[in-house]
Amino acid sequence: TLPLPNQEGKTKIMLLRVLKKTKKRNLFVNNTCISASIKSYCSQKLATIEIQNNRGVPSLTLPLPNQEKCVFPLHMDETIRELVYDIREEEPSVKKVVFSSLGGVRISQASEVKDIIGSDFLLSINDQNFHVVASPDTLAADVLGEVEMRNLLERVYFSKIRKMIEQDTRHHMTFSEFEKWCKDFNLNDEQISSFIKSLHNVGICYHFHNHPELKSVIFLKPEIIAEKLTNSLGVQSIKKSDMAQKALLDSILPKYEELTLKKNELDNAADRRASFWMKSILGFLVVEFAILGRMVWWEFNWDIVEPISYFVTLATVMGGYTFFVFTNKEYEYEELRNKIKNRALRKKYLAEGFNWKEWNELHTQVTDLKRSLKLD
Repeated sequence: TLPLPNQEGKTKIMLLRVLKKTKKRNLFVNNTCISASIKSYCSQKLATIEIQNNRGVPSLTLPLPNQEKCVFPLHMDETIRELVYDIREEEPSVKKVVFSSLGGVRISQASEVKDIIGSDFLLSINDQNFHVVASPDTLAADVLGEVEMRNLLERVYFSKIRKMIEQDTRHHMTFSEFEKWCKDFNLNDEQISSFIKSLHNVGICYHFHNHPELKSVIFLKPEIIAEKLTNSLGVQSIKKSDMAQKALLDSILPKYEELTLKKNELDNAADRRASFWMKSILGFLVVEFAILGRMVWWEFNWDIVEPISYFVTLATVMGGYTFFVFTNKEYEYEELRNKIKNRALRKKYLAEGFNWKEWNELHTQVTDLKRSLKLD
């Protein structure tokens, strides 16, 4: 019988599994190993390996078959199969890697690393067997190391102090008050000095630490100071956003101007086409007036021409009503001219392959940028 569940019994169970695969048999009577060859296995102590913390990441230092030691990081989202692959990549002579519990139950390689490092387990590499010990201190720090945690806390403190400065409605505060804020978050003098310089450089606030009269004051509204200074000097300040907009405007202007030049040519041609048709209609009306006049005073008389003039007028009314039905616009001379121009313009755009939608998008963008930059 095996003494379970103490450590001695667990070790013997593992040895049974090893000897079984080597075609040997193992018998225990009163907790004593009978075979002399097996006694060495029973008396052999497993090498212990402890999971260490390497810069916040749990790691395992394994003695490889080539007598070298290698450190393998234990990533929480990694599977055992990936860890085994890393071991074999590091040492090609490794043919067999088996993870098992202390009770001798083999652990599937599909299991994740985070599921096994919470407790002790057994590791077999070729013919070498190890007892891997999970240190509670290491596992407590497996997410963030001491240095990483300190840096994270400092970033949180800096963010809180910056938010306090941005939400402060005053125009200035004393440097001693700022120091008190920082020391409430346990920041030392070096961190405070570096922090205020960073805030000054990015424009969150102004602190002139080299000026003997201004070093005791922190200006909380730098944009007001910049505006007053530029106004007093009579210069125009340029924001970083304005510079970006100016660069964007300069990049799209060549394409926009090229398309605008082409559009103006097509617009002028369509305008001339509309003018031609409007003048043609005027000519038609003059000819119509002349014909009716000759018929009244020379060829016939008014009694005969009167019904003809009535039908001519009715035809004109019918034409105006037809225009309204198809365009939903009043029959006016200006609307008629625009209709003729737009129809001619559409034909010319298609014939010349002009991308009107692209020009319209560029025109809107250029207009908005010029308005934002206050350009004519």
